[in-house]
Amino acid sequence: MDISKEVEIVGKITGQLFDNQKLRLSNKAPYNNLLLVLVDAVLQQGMNYSTFVLPRIHKLKMNSFLMNQFKYIQLDEETMEYILQVKNKRKISTLKAVVLLLHKERIYDIKALSHWLSIKNNQIILLNINGFGPKTLDYMLNLLGHETIPIDRHVFNFLYACGYKTNKYEHATKIFENISKKHRYKKAALDREVWQYMKTITI
Repeated sequence: MDISKEVEIVGKITGQLFDNQKLRLSNKAPYNNLLLVLVDAVLQQGMNYSTFVLPRIHKLKMNSFLMNQFKYIQLDEETMEYILQVKNKRKISTLKAVVLLLHKERIYDIKALSHWLSIKNNQIILLNINGFGPKTLDYMLNLLGHETIPIDRHVFNFLYACGYKTNKYEHATKIFENISKKHRYKKAALDREVWQYMKTITI
């Protein structure tokens, strides 16, 4: 599929809307704790970040004992519910499956997870977990400091506002990856600027 026209037009609009210096800032991992990364990644899907995810992250940060016990976390639904602070069975099941996988792989910290996920085959293993799709994977990589663009409704709506309607994750990803490459933007910075901009407008 030829996306050169989309790349040209959307790229031109991003250059007009956003500060080019900000678009070239490297991504910085927001957390230094593995459990915070997992909880944020599992909770964010389909939820409002400010009102749903962030309060639970803040509460979890206050539990220093739990945050430092990832290696010894009990793999039962009650513990997962306590960590996530939700009763959503799908999210509980997803977190449990991810923790079980990381324990099996002997991954107990952010550095180990970041390295493990730098291997494509391991990304595929994670994507086989129910409730863990491409957007959640890109989002988690972003939290680990990788340069990714998690395509969510804000990004889709931005493309729509630019004159391009698509609901295909891969299509939208390719557009923004090519914009980043062409203009030497950092992917995570571009995602952040689009996300912040779209929060301020209604389409």
